[in-house]
Amino acid sequence: MKPALAAGLFIVVVLAVHSRTAEAASASSLYDMDRMLFEPHPLSHQYSTRWNPAPVAPPPAAPALSPRSKVEPGPAPRPVAPAKAPTQRPSKAKGAGGVLSEIRVGLLGHDQGPFSSNKEDGVDGQIELRFVSPNFLDVISSPNPHIGANINTSSNTSSVWLGLVWEKPVWKKMFVGWSMGGAYHTGETNQGTAALDEKELGCNPLFRLAVNAGWRFDKHHSLDLILDHISNAKLCDTNEGLENVGIRFGYRF
Repeated sequence: MKPALAAGLFIVVVLAVHSRTAEAASASSLYDMDRMLFEPHPLSHQYSTRWNPAPVAPPPAAPALSPRSKVEPGPAPRPVAPAKAPTQRPSKAKGAGGVLSEIRVGLLGHDQGPFSSNKEDGVDGQIELRFVSPNFLDVISSPNPHIGANINTSSNTSSVWLGLVWEKPVWKKMFVGWSMGGAYHTGETNQGTAALDEKELGCNPLFRLAVNAGWRFDKHHSLDLILDHISNAKLCDTNEGLENVGIRFGYRF
């Protein structure tokens, strides 16, 4: 090969290589991937909250406790037994004026037995006044002091009496009661002086006992049957005794 031809081929090769290198550099500058990755989005100024979210603040750190501020576990609480409700005694009725508790009125068949012979007749009107039980009677189940009278409509023996009466509920609104005390009467006391249709009661005053049972309709009203008996318990010369049986209406204040 001639020297001039070889020199010309060398120049052509050098120019070709230089052209390829320039094209590669130009392509590299046009398609720089690193620059495209880190270049901001062209619409980022319009949607800043979407493309640039606000940084989330880290949660505050818990304050460090000094050695003295550490809470030491205390002893376990002891179980506390439930307190028992205090036993309440039923309150006593105050009554009318704080004194009178109840009044009962009724009609009784006079001298009707069953523990004595029948000599007298007629009907007795009975009235009984009951009083609020005082505190000192609590030791004997709080009976009510009472006074009353049996007034005979046939001019036979009448009586007035006083004592204590106990009355308790037994079933639903049913109640029973009994009373004891003394009675002063208008009958005969001397042996052999009484007429055939009169009782000889031996002495004056006499003992009085009574039993009753009834039904309480509400806090105020009641109805009961009663048997009352007066006698001298054989402490006098004669002791015929006198018993009345009847029905009463009661009103509790």
